[in-house]
This record gives sequence, C-alpha cells and structure tokens, in this order.
Amino acid sequence: MKLGFIGLGAMGRPMALQLLSAGHQLALWARRPESLRPLLDQGARACTSPAEVAGRAEIVFTMVTTSDDVAAIALGPDGLIHGAPPGSIHVDMSTIAPQVARRIAGRLAEMDIAMLDAPVSGGVAAAREATLAIMVGGEAGTLSRVRPLLETLGKTIVHVGGHGAGQVAKACNQMVMVASIEACAEAMRLAAASGVDPERVRVAMEHNVFKFGPTIIPVTISLGVATSSDPSIETPDHLMMRADEWLYAAKQNGRNRVEHQEQ
Repeated sequence: MKLGFIGLGAMGRPMALQLLSAGHQLALWARRPESLRPLLDQGARACTSPAEVAGRAEIVFTMVTTSDDVAAIALGPDGLIHGAPPGSIHVDMSTIAPQVARRIAGRLAEMDIAMLDAPVSGGVAAAREATLAIMVGGEAGTLSRVRPLLETLGKTIVHVGGHGAGQVAKACNQMVMVASIEACAEAMRLAAASGVDPERVRVAMEHNVFKFGPTIIPVTISLGVATSSDPSIETPDHLMMRADEWLYAAKQNGRNRVEHQEQ
C-alpha cells in the first residue's frame, strides 16, 4: 500500500520503520531532513512538503508534538489538505487537544478526506516492539480500512468513539499515569521525611500494581521516576506538560465551567 509518514522523532521513526518493514511504500517529510536518512536507506521516498506526501499516499500518518504542529501539517499552505486525493485518510497518532482533532477532521471532510485521531500509549519501547496501545476516534468505516496497518504498529486497538474521542481517552490515560507518578513521588518524600530509606520502601512496594479497569500501571515505573529525581526538585512540573491542553478541553466540554468540591 502507498503510505505517507510525517514525524520521525523518538516514537515516529520506529513506527515508520514497522510500516516499511511490512512491505508498504512510504513517502516521508520532515522538518529536519537528516532524520529521513535511516528510512531512505531502506527504500522510503523523501518529499518536499506534507502536500506532496499526501499526493503520493492513500493513507498518511502523522506523529508530531503539538496541536499547532498537526494543524499546520494538515491544513497549512503546504498541508495535506492541498495534496490528498478524495477518499484518502489522515491518521494522526500525536497527542493533541480533542477540539483541534475535531476541527481538523471537519476541514478535511469538506474535501472528502477522512481522518482518525489515534494517539498511542506505551512509549518508545512499545513503538520498537509494535506493542503500542492505540486509542482511536473517528468513523468505524475508516477504522476498518486502517486497522490492518494499526495492527502492524500496536497490540491493543480500541475504537473509543467519534472524532476527538481517541484524544479524550489519551488524556484520561495520562491523568491516571501522572497521578500515579506524583503519588509515588509524594510517598518517597514521606519516607525520607520520616527517616526511612526511600530505596528500601521502593523495593518493598515494587511488585504492587494499581489497576484501573483493563489498564494495569506498574508502580515500579512510577517509583523509579520518583527515586531517581533530583531531591532538590520539590514538584515534578514536567509531568504536567500537557495539563493546559487537558484543562482547556475540560472547560470547553464543561461549558467553560470548572467546579471544585472539597471532600
């Protein structure tokens, strides 16, 4: 199948390699041309713009950093929308705001271009091993066309709902992960403040797990982050790097009203 891929960072590159190894033709574009080299050496083709990628592909995957990045790639002056033929599909696997995913899907639909928001969970190791969890928002018929390709990239593929639903599911996933990590960080600080060796507490707890529905979150990972952090850092602010997008989405879905109840 003729595919396109944009976004060849730590996650995107191994995902693109999985598709290439599965025998698909791959057209690529990247802001940093040097990032293309490993895939070009294996037969992928470089393009000069997202629009050119779209013109050479039936389905284009994007795996970039922010909502603005995805919007520019999809709708910008040289974006996918200007090169994609009717009936083609844009699969965005980035983690972005749900309302942006819906807006892009609406604009593409005007040109008879389908879209799925399909953010992933599992990290670089899962991308390399093709064991990602993929949360999909969009039309069921579009997913049925793309599912065999997603099965090349991941082990768990869930159709959550309509456009933006995949991004909502990813936000929920991240909220649970962040809460777990922050709770573990607080636990290590409590141990230290109580005169107990945090490393021994970590060993004592490391085989426990939190269970959240079908998702199992190893405490070992969270405790590892907590005990390896610089002790001078009082708050793990980096863990909340996308909190602003989640809060904005929550406000929009809650009619711009945020409520807090003290228990």
